[in-house]
Amino acid sequence: MPPADNCVGYEEAVGYLYGRIDYERIASNSSEHEFRLDRTAELFRSLGLTRYLHPSYRTDAENADRENQTTVPIVHVAGTKGKGSTTTMVSSILAAAGIKAGLYTSPHLTRLNERFRINGNPCSDEDLVRLVERVKPVVEEFDRLGQGLSFFELTTALAVLHFDLSGCDAIVLEVGLGGRLDSTNVCHSTVTAITSIGLDHQHVLGNTLEEIAREKAGIIKPSVPVVCGVRDAGPFRVIQEIAEQHRCSVLHIEDDFAADQIAETQCGTRFTYLERDAGTPNPKSKSVRSQKINAATESFDVDLPLIGRHQADNASVAITICRTLQQTQTFQERFAMLHERFAMHGTLLSSQAMQRGLDAVRCAGRLEKFVLPEDAFMDDFGTTLPNPTKLILDTAHNPDSIAALCSAIKSRVTNSTADAAMHRPIVLVFGTSRDKDVHVMAAQLVDVVDHVICTQYQTNPRAMPSQTVHDAFDQAKQNLTTERQISIEVEPNPNHALAIAAVRATDENHARPNSNLLATERGTVIVCGSFYLAGELRDQIVRRSRKPCDQIKLGTYTNRDFSPNG
Repeated sequence: MPPADNCVGYEEAVGYLYGRIDYERIASNSSEHEFRLDRTAELFRSLGLTRYLHPSYRTDAENADRENQTTVPIVHVAGTKGKGSTTTMVSSILAAAGIKAGLYTSPHLTRLNERFRINGNPCSDEDLVRLVERVKPVVEEFDRLGQGLSFFELTTALAVLHFDLSGCDAIVLEVGLGGRLDSTNVCHSTVTAITSIGLDHQHVLGNTLEEIAREKAGIIKPSVPVVCGVRDAGPFRVIQEIAEQHRCSVLHIEDDFAADQIAETQCGTRFTYLERDAGTPNPKSKSVRSQKINAATESFDVDLPLIGRHQADNASVAITICRTLQQTQTFQERFAMLHERFAMHGTLLSSQAMQRGLDAVRCAGRLEKFVLPEDAFMDDFGTTLPNPTKLILDTAHNPDSIAALCSAIKSRVTNSTADAAMHRPIVLVFGTSRDKDVHVMAAQLVDVVDHVICTQYQTNPRAMPSQTVHDAFDQAKQNLTTERQISIEVEPNPNHALAIAAVRATDENHARPNSNLLATERGTVIVCGSFYLAGELRDQIVRRSRKPCDQIKLGTYTNRDFSPNG
């Protein structure tokens, strides 16, 4: 795609997109939001992407035209937590099988290009500029008609346009918010998945798990198979009812597939994937489930380079998505046309391809591991650390994802062997958004951390003031029923908060009230609370890390490099 004559620079292109209405930067009541999927569909049509639209968004003439029927399989994933990791895993598995896979996720951590990846590689600056130039005349026409397009509508269309122009063989779409009214929902999916249901974005999605489940289940399309990682009975019933209305098959975690024998390893997680054959009865009681899992018709072991037992569940959902995708007519027709590649790889999505793909998974900001050397802050703050400091960067930002983070911390800290991945004191750098339930998250975190530095991100108006964060943690501290001793301080500047945390984690004079370890052993810094906080700090962490920058760029950092000795 040649650049336009008036091609602007990268910063101008990104600025043009951010100049649109951006609901990611707004925390307001649902009545103030205007989600118009018919407008998104018209945007796709104007960009020549009609073939990617679901038939319900096409005209009768378009549906009758075979040239308007996409042959590209599309995986569509919603969920309160886990959807980012799951879509990344699916994309990595497809790439390992020799399939050119486009991946659209949101939000990004550091650069907008990260939202549009092909086989793990973010869209180049040059391609992003060309894409923006391509859509500008269309956007201006929408503006002229009084149909202003939002930032997310535009980035969704840009992603599919990028994948289309790049000749992708498959597309993986992560829902941005909810599902039913999300811009991605105009696409004609081949497999849909819902990873989890939790309380988040209640001002838009609803106040109960069942209400939120109904919004997320809005991605379910007639006769399109559904993979479901939701465990709670109430939300699952809602999903199951909607799937039945649309005559969809449902593969449910523990009923139809499972991650079994989950074990933490020094550099990740190991588990056995189990799958019940579609021809066997679908058990419903827990006792029967246990018998079913023992008699699984398909099983293989998986090593995952990601921390956390929850990632084993995410990986089992990703594997089931890929195994289901391979059985669809769209997938089989697509790769019948690409018969040479199919013949070369045999069964494209074999268990071997699954393991290769999962072994290559890199999820920036998902329990991402770094080591800060002694001189990490010398140039900026004149501070030398007495020991290298382990740091975990996580985008956990709601009670469910914080619970998963706390579980991972507990499993690592309580390991008394020499290869324990985390040592006390656990020093937390926390900042979140005004619309999040900070009191619930604080109550969860004070149970596992030793010191809290309350901060606030700087690049988005949704940031919760650091003093408000402090008050929530102080209340949680007062409500502790154990003898744990927690210290709390405020540093509004997240860069300064990071430096303070590294000092607190390694300072021999700093109290270690909850640790039986020697004072000479280094502690661990945890950064969490928001995508925006993680995004603001990640570049600094990368720059200060002892790992060479070319080893820890987004998508290429080697998790297996993280060890207690460096």
